Amino acid sequence: MVVGPFFYESQIKSSSHLDIKFYADGRWSLGKEVRMEDFEKYKRVPWRYDLLKRNDFEEYAVYKVQSLKKKDFEAVKRSKAFRELNQFILRQYGDSGVDSVSLQHFIKVYLPESDSFRYDTVFAYTYSPHEIGAAKR
Repeated sequence: MVVGPFFYESQIKSSSHLDIKFYADGRWSLGKEVRMEDFEKYKRVPWRYDLLKRNDFEEYAVYKVQSLKKKDFEAVKRSKAFRELNQFILRQYGDSGVDSVSLQHFIKVYLPESDSFRYDTVFAYTYSPHEIGAAKR
């Protein structure tokens, strides 16, 4: 039996990241990159396949929201993908006392010639999570 991941980290040139911050009790939390945290947990405990499934869903929702980026935020907030992402975030991290959520989706690109990284923001939204309707099935 071979347990993944099935790639070489040295070959990765770009990676997608979603930074999540919460505003509660008058201050912003530190940013969380949940996919990275879950992946690190998975590497330590590879039978926790549920962590990969959760990451897959977050990535699906982020890319669906990304495809709407040219629309105004009001249209994005009404989209099924954004509502699903918002529900997922609140379900995973709790919504008690959270006044606002800040999402920043960015791509981190490795530049081998300078051994450095470039960050490209794909979307950034700050909003009240309780104003977002439930995702419809």
